[in-house]
Amino acid sequence: MKLSTKILLIILISSFGISEIIFPTEESRHENEILWDNQFQTGKLKIYSNYISSNAINKFYTRYFRENNETSYGIRIGDYINQSPPVIERYFFKLNYSLFFLQIGSYNINTGKGLSFGSEYGSSFQVESVNQLAKNNWGFKSNLSSIISEETNAILIGLNYKNINSYLLGDDNLNKNYFFLKSNFSPFIINIIKPLFINKIAINTQFKNNTFDINSEVLDQSFVLSFLKKGQLLDLFFHYRHYQPNFISFKGKHFHRLNTEMGEAGIISSLTRKSKHIKYSIGLEIYKPIKFIEHNERHAFTRFYFYLITKSYPNNLGIDWEQRLFNEDQEYIENELIFNENRDIRMNRWGTFAKFNNNLIFKLQAIQLINDKSHEFSYSYSIRQKNINFFVLNINLGATKYNVPDWSLRTYDYEPGLPGEFRLKSRNGNGISLFSVVTFIISNESKLHFRMSIERKNGEEIKTEFGLQLNIGY
Repeated sequence: MKLSTKILLIILISSFGISEIIFPTEESRHENEILWDNQFQTGKLKIYSNYISSNAINKFYTRYFRENNETSYGIRIGDYINQSPPVIERYFFKLNYSLFFLQIGSYNINTGKGLSFGSEYGSSFQVESVNQLAKNNWGFKSNLSSIISEETNAILIGLNYKNINSYLLGDDNLNKNYFFLKSNFSPFIINIIKPLFINKIAINTQFKNNTFDINSEVLDQSFVLSFLKKGQLLDLFFHYRHYQPNFISFKGKHFHRLNTEMGEAGIISSLTRKSKHIKYSIGLEIYKPIKFIEHNERHAFTRFYFYLITKSYPNNLGIDWEQRLFNEDQEYIENELIFNENRDIRMNRWGTFAKFNNNLIFKLQAIQLINDKSHEFSYSYSIRQKNINFFVLNINLGATKYNVPDWSLRTYDYEPGLPGEFRLKSRNGNGISLFSVVTFIISNESKLHFRMSIERKNGEEIKTEFGLQLNIGY
């Protein structure tokens, strides 16, 4: 699929910012799991166990975490029921002193602008967020909780001396061993990353003061540059990226729009106006391939977006509209013969949600796909009720109805799950799904969670899923 023009209009009314995802994507799961991993490591939660059952899988997990002033350690044990005995799936141990740092086990790294060590969710729906694209990352964390992210074990040794930090990472995979050097001489920060057995080097620089923030990262003739100027009433943001064809990060996924084999050059710019009760932003994205392939002979692709946020507690209203114009190869049958033709296609997507008293949520999505031979349409709508309190129980429940005639018109719907789960369901077919999560409150830090969902589509048999999770904090 080759994107030619994409126009995006977002109007969001929210009490605390963008509180509902109208158009989530598959990559959204990664960010949610990373956030849960961080919460698990820093909060009061110490132990939690999961049992997940569905038509396709029966899985059991137990996670344990403990931290002292200088030491923290954790372990995750799991197995597929009736298939294998329990095994240690993830583990970590960390010592953190003023001059010395040691971490052993599963790890997750974010550095620089996400060019050398990607964000794990590539071109997700949140790329319109200035905070995500503007930030400069530098962090070494464990990867104990995440189920989706790949399992990677390593030994990480670090030395800290005044304004200079150095780290050596030894991965189980010998091709993924790195040396990190960070120098902080405010307002300048320079980070260097060098694989030990690969002739490449990544350099990240940052200049930051109270008014603006400039970040850059360079790797293998590819680079990313961002500029953010924050004011009391007005924010200005500019982001430029240039990737050589077939560019590959050291680890994870870098932010991109096109296939990596094509390369990419693009800019994103936005202007955000803020006041006490309203915030709106207007932005423009222009990007093009470095290497033209197949039928892709267009010079530049464009994308425009606008969003508006209004604070009105506790009720929220959001409206989202997006249009894309692209071309792709499609097969069609004429006179009992199969033909293949490159066609121009227009896709329209609409979405809206309403939240009342911060608990009752209505949501609608619709997608329209038009070319010179066909006109297709899909939709899904859902209702969710959160935080029904009954004695020591907290109940969330809801339902989703969808009609999606083809995978190219699929919608993504969020269903509440156990803590740490991000149940993003891709819809295809004609069906309905009912779901609920019930929490039994043992204490402020300890809870027992139960979730269940029932789905039937295309007249097939009913599919059920359920899960249990026990959280113990102390």
